[in-house]
Amino acid sequence: MEDWFFGHQFLNGANPTLIRRCTEIPPNMAVTEETVGASLGGGASLCQEMELKQSPGESNPVFVPQDLEADWLTAKTFVRSADFADHELRSHFLHTHVMSELFAMATLRNFPMVHPLYKLLVPHFRFTLEIDALARQLLLSDGGSLKEYTAVGGAAALEFLRRASASLTYRDLCLPDDITGRGLDAIPGYYYRDDGLRRGRSSTGFPKSFTSVLELTYFVTMVIFNASAQHAAVNDAQLDYFGWMPNAPVGLQCPPPACRGLCSERSLLDSFPDMNSTVHGLAAVYLLSKKPADFVPLGGSAEQHFTEAVPMEMAARFRNDLKRLSCDIRARNVGLKLPYVYLDPATVEDSVTR
Repeated sequence: MEDWFFGHQFLNGANPTLIRRCTEIPPNMAVTEETVGASLGGGASLCQEMELKQSPGESNPVFVPQDLEADWLTAKTFVRSADFADHELRSHFLHTHVMSELFAMATLRNFPMVHPLYKLLVPHFRFTLEIDALARQLLLSDGGSLKEYTAVGGAAALEFLRRASASLTYRDLCLPDDITGRGLDAIPGYYYRDDGLRRGRSSTGFPKSFTSVLELTYFVTMVIFNASAQHAAVNDAQLDYFGWMPNAPVGLQCPPPACRGLCSERSLLDSFPDMNSTVHGLAAVYLLSKKPADFVPLGGSAEQHFTEAVPMEMAARFRNDLKRLSCDIRARNVGLKLPYVYLDPATVEDSVTR
């Protein structure tokens, strides 16, 4: 795994919502100028040094690119495996599946079918309740793939989700606020941000009521974006980035290295998951990434809920805007070493269905 590709995945891979700007060294990270000086010579890499545990100490070294190749590759592999776990439970299941389910239930319980918000939102909840029921049954239940074959198996998955839910804010779900909060407004080459970003008003807590059309518009935009584009960004890239097990192991069978200089190709291979776990992980990401036969693109609702002239004209303009955006993204991608295709409106599904 080359360093540029390791860094690229945190910006434009399957989990582009984890990375944030570091404005000060955390107190529990044992980084010194001597440790990383050789790595900071004017470069702009996202992967200059890594610490694999939470507490500084002799058994928790800081790994740098100048280490032995096996040491540095092992450190990157542990980070990639942790990123896989964070992606599946936090950015994928919690932020898109669970939140869309929550908004779907609130819509169905509180709005009559003739209400404009019902008509606007309900197409974006198509099959969401069904797929989430299947996810709990086949992935998160006892005997499910996530619990049985990944690093966050058993009770760890529920504890992970509990902590992620407790720290979730409204800002995390509103893309403009999320990008700003993570300090990534200006970083170059962040195509997830460029393709998805829309201007919006900054908010902190989940709103209990709305006092203006602007507030309501911002909230509804967030609901639709998370059910469609955001889900596409974190779901559709899974096979591309997780389908090759060494790039994102579902779990690792050995603890992180406790000192530098002792890793080898053999020790790294020994830490990889067994064939059974690997096959289950690959099958899961293949099925989740597979485009369904009844795919409905963003803006192309299979059901027509509005019949009035004004909303139908607005919907037509929205679809035309999406077509122009799709053309712009495809033209941009022609010049990229790794095209970013996951927020192309032509490939974004209208709701969470897989």
